[in-house]
Amino acid sequence: MLKDASDSPDLTHALSVARESVLHYRSLHADSPAAFLRGLRGALFQEAQLLERLDLPELHKQAIAEARRLRAA
Repeated sequence: MLKDASDSPDLTHALSVARESVLHYRSLHADSPAAFLRGLRGALFQEAQLLERLDLPELHKQAIAEARRLRAA
């Protein structure tokens, strides 16, 4: 299960938590690329929501675009 980085007040810490969650999820689903991609998409959307709350619109747009690109893959 992914940690909730959105509760973190510090952006650096929050992004670190999100990355750790992705690595953990990948290790759990090493034999299933599809499951890993679903988890990665979820982590990217979680990061995008955090960036939106922190009022970083350009980074928010980039995170959403990356998640959509992965969804299309």
